[in-house]
Amino acid sequence: MKHDDDNISPVGALFSAMEDAAAHADQDEPTDPDAPRDASWLRWLKCISIIAVPALILGFGFLFEDHNYDTIGSMMFRFWLGAGIGGGLGMIYIVRCMVRKVDP
Repeated sequence: MKHDDDNISPVGALFSAMEDAAAHADQDEPTDPDAPRDASWLRWLKCISIIAVPALILGFGFLFEDHNYDTIGSMMFRFWLGAGIGGGLGMIYIVRCMVRKVDP
């Protein structure tokens, strides 16, 4: 009988690799408690950038998605929609770091 591994589709292989990566990503490496922390301004800058960068990228991505025969109002709506989604994803990551008590 031939192995089933020869008949795996590329999509199945991709999902399998993603599943393996996700299983290993859940295990946080222990941090050294004696290591010095970053300066407070740098920690705030990291938090703001984790929220702002995805917000801007998704905002502009949604803005220029379909700009043919478009009104300014609908373009602004799509920008704010993308910015809200990107900022929300960044905020979820920040809250996750706060719950686990790790620096982002």
